Amino acid sequence: MEQKNFLEHVAGLRGLAILCIVFYHMYGEGIWAYGYLGVDVFLVITGYLLFRKRINQTGGTMTWHGSAAFLGRRIQRIVPSMLVIILGTILTERC
Repeated sequence: MEQKNFLEHVAGLRGLAILCIVFYHMYGEGIWAYGYLGVDVFLVITGYLLFRKRINQTGGTMTWHGSAAFLGRRIQRIVPSMLVIILGTILTERC
């Protein structure tokens, strides 16, 4: 994201959500028992940032064709690494 569009408070919330997730996995009890909710917070913020980026790219007007192209680019970027991780997990589980 461009520096002028960077939202420090949103980045702080994402960081806090990540810390909650890490502490949940490290301790998992007491105050951190609900740290898994950080995943939900992180995903909601990420969805907001993606939508905001898309709106800024289109100048506030979105079309179905433009949105499909945007999602297509996101899928092309994410799916290959996801498939590598899934394949690696399957192969290591079989050993």
